[in-house]
Amino acid sequence: MLSRKKLIYISGIEVIGNARYIQQVRRSLMRLKKKDPASFKLILKYIGRIEWSERSGMAPWQSPPTFYLADLTAFPSVTWCASCILHDAHHSKLYLDYLRRNKKTPGRRIYSGRLVELFCIRKQLISAKRIGASASEIAHLKRLDGKHIFIRKQYW
Repeated sequence: MLSRKKLIYISGIEVIGNARYIQQVRRSLMRLKKKDPASFKLILKYIGRIEWSERSGMAPWQSPPTFYLADLTAFPSVTWCASCILHDAHHSKLYLDYLRRNKKTPGRRIYSGRLVELFCIRKQLISAKRIGASASEIAHLKRLDGKHIFIRKQYW
């Protein structure tokens, strides 16, 4: 990120990034609020911060639960950015709900792995349709098999 980072709040979520990044996150969240309010409420519950990073990934164990959102994920389109925020909110939900229910830290299989990834992709696809994602974005989501998580190096 070339410009200086700023911190602002959007509907109670801390957003940290440059002005262009913050605007994209704002547009994405407002699209969800307008077109898929249930998903927007889920995001408000399970993500406390969205912060610029070189790679995207969810860290629900942080306080507040933080979605690190990279430019490659944020800028293809508002709908792509929005659906990816929701996708990672579901990872956070799985982690935090387990923690609340069991009073212990969940193992990785609770919130990560191929089956969890497929679950989050399905939720992402449903929301992407509701918020008006492009045909190419919908087709891409339908092609995902959950194995892409094993291609990249573990970030967290």
